[in-house]
Amino acid sequence: MLNHNTIEGLRALRLPAMASGLLVQREQPDYSSLSFEERLGLLVDA
Repeated sequence: MLNHNTIEGLRALRLPAMASGLLVQREQPDYSSLSFEERLGLLVDA
């Protein structure tokens, strides 16, 4: 599964906050209205 591989890849890169942030974004529909760049920015800020 692509999402699982992405989460594991982020953890392997020692980016657990980004992995957690991606899980949160996937679970909460409010994020779907944001652009890719906005969502990526939130992950980088995490």
